[in-house]
Amino acid sequence: MKKLRSLRPRDEAWPKKTAGVYLAYRESDKPVSFLRHSPAGQRRGDPTLPLASLRGGLWVPDSRVVYIGKAARPKSTSTNSLRRRVSAYLRFGAGSKASHSGGYPTWQLRDSADLLIAWCVIDPPETPACFEHDLIEAHIARFGARPFANSNSGSCDLDQGG
Repeated sequence: MKKLRSLRPRDEAWPKKTAGVYLAYRESDKPVSFLRHSPAGQRRGDPTLPLASLRGGLWVPDSRVVYIGKAARPKSTSTNSLRRRVSAYLRFGAGSKASHSGGYPTWQLRDSADLLIAWCVIDPPETPACFEHDLIEAHIARFGARPFANSNSGSCDLDQGG
């Protein structure tokens, strides 16, 4: 966790040609509230979840971490990078059909515009997939659940796309 750097999503200092891991987190101590309808893109259908699911099943009350994602390079010719992946995540949340449907519950948070993004460049032989998996597993160990908007725990076996 000490490797993670934190920036506001609108900052321009994102690494351009790097693989790595990023996470979205709430800085606020205020109680969480949710939007009835997700403003996120509808690339694979409406991403809106029932409020009861968000409040009762997904939200992790003591955690500030909302989502953990990765920007991996499945092939040496891939143009995937932290900058592109985080940009797609934010554009998807703003309603675009960007190619990033992971973390879609993020955008039903009423304060999603105030989230911070932390990131870490991952250099070989370590892989973004394994680092992401380790962060999610550490979250599960501490809070008893995956981060709010993560639907799985990632995988060290497949270091694909992100």
